[in-house]
Amino acid sequence: MMKFTFFVICLLVSCNIHSKTPAIGSEPSTILYVDKHNPKYFSSIQQAIDASTHFKRVIILISAGEYNEKLFITRNNLSLVGQSQSNTRITFPELRNNWRKNHDSDWGRRL
Repeated sequence: MMKFTFFVICLLVSCNIHSKTPAIGSEPSTILYVDKHNPKYFSSIQQAIDASTHFKRVIILISAGEYNEKLFITRNNLSLVGQSQSNTRITFPELRNNWRKNHDSDWGRRL
């Protein structure tokens, strides 16, 4: 039985009959750009997030500035990357009590 198994493995290898599984991470990520001052790019981060649903993996590059946005992210494989740690800010101040006045759950509230 051992000789037969070895023969089948050698036959499969010599005939190149093995699965063609793509390497992990071989599919490139789609890059989307956010810049409030450049009309060629998305003007808000949420617009870019919404547009990312058509792609498997997405990196959103965010130019320097302050973005006063509440973000709703409902997908996986999404990276938000700011131009720099010191001058790219996402802010949205809202008290939990104010949010709960019009909403039954905490979904969407800022922690």
